[in-house]
Amino acid sequence: ELALAYLKAGFHVLFAGAPGTGKTTLAQFVGYAWDAELGVLPEQMPTGSAPLTTVGNSAWSPFHTIGGLMPTEKGTFISHAGIFIAPESTTDETWRLRNGAVVLDEMNRADLDRCIGELYPLLSGSVERVSPAGLPGVRSIEASPRFRVLATVNDAHLDYIVFPISEGLARRFLRIELLGGSRDDLLMYLGLDGAELHQDPRRVAAHEAVDAFFEVARDHKLLSKAEDDDRLPFGVAYFALLRAWIDGQLETPLTEATVPEQARHLLAGSLRTLGRTKKWTEALRTFLAKV
Repeated sequence: ELALAYLKAGFHVLFAGAPGTGKTTLAQFVGYAWDAELGVLPEQMPTGSAPLTTVGNSAWSPFHTIGGLMPTEKGTFISHAGIFIAPESTTDETWRLRNGAVVLDEMNRADLDRCIGELYPLLSGSVERVSPAGLPGVRSIEASPRFRVLATVNDAHLDYIVFPISEGLARRFLRIELLGGSRDDLLMYLGLDGAELHQDPRRVAAHEAVDAFFEVARDHKLLSKAEDDDRLPFGVAYFALLRAWIDGQLETPLTEATVPEQARHLLAGSLRTLGRTKKWTEALRTFLAKV
């Protein structure tokens, strides 16, 4: 609702946080609510109604974001609309921005200062039109009252293809931080916060595994202190494997293991990618040793 309020006030939104915190899904829901002119976020979104979603790429140029000319088989050229441009507007010498939300996932994987620098005045709402360079036949690009960008950045993933976000770009977005998962967040994600918990051995075992996991993570000083609770440095979506088992969508081949042992192995299996760091390798080993 906060992000939706920002859009209504004319701002663009940047969701930032660790992996698995639901940044992309949340951006799509907010974009859908914006495009449908809803007052609040819906609980469900029709798949076919999701806003235009794209992922930043280090190979992007203004051709991909704003547009340019493409050769035809007849040896001529036709106009190509970039991601931010309304395709139906390219038949005229005045192009305009899309009339709706665009979800720009992993924004810092593209050099946006180079790709959309010409659009910065439009993004801030300081002008109604700009004159693009390098677009023959295009006199101007106009603003659109409904155009909004919902971007995401993964604060925990830095490598050679990640570009820094300049101050000029950052000030055109309002940043919303998504925190890592707490114990209560994880229990809710796994469906273990209801009264029917004790009626299902898998749910009981998974609940006990979560408690043991957070105890180990706390002992190894792997949790961060937040205002409301201790939190993991990643989101609950990492535990999708365990949730599939709880919901009966996954049958583990560990048939000789007890139900509690299966729960712990699947919880640890959800986090195998964390084993690349020594602290998490030791923590997962300690966790499994508690079986």
